Amino acid sequence: MIKLFSQRLKKERLKKELTQQELADILNIDKSTICKYENGYSLPSIERSIQISNYFNISLDYLMGITDIRKQASLPPYLQDLLSKENYKYLKVAQKLKEENISLDILDAILNFYSDLQKNN
Repeated sequence: MIKLFSQRLKKERLKKELTQQELADILNIDKSTICKYENGYSLPSIERSIQISNYFNISLDYLMGITDIRKQASLPPYLQDLLSKENYKYLKVAQKLKEENISLDILDAILNFYSDLQKNN
């Protein structure tokens, strides 16, 4: 099981064109932890495994090597776009704003600004 998990985690990370550090940042863990996962030295907790499978939109059973059925129920396209590498910096900003308890009005203004940026690109 650990070998399949390691292979699948790395495959999913590379598919999204993420470095180990970028994935570690997204999951709020150390890069060395990602390295241990990918090299088969350790397995994540069930909570972390769920977080990983949700991020990559794959089933937990697939991630753990229990099945070869990869997909969970599909995310709406706007959420798939939101989770792309290109939007990573925006997600980090949103996470920081949430941590700082920024009001919903300010968050709404930021999201509108982001939406306008997307339309112009």
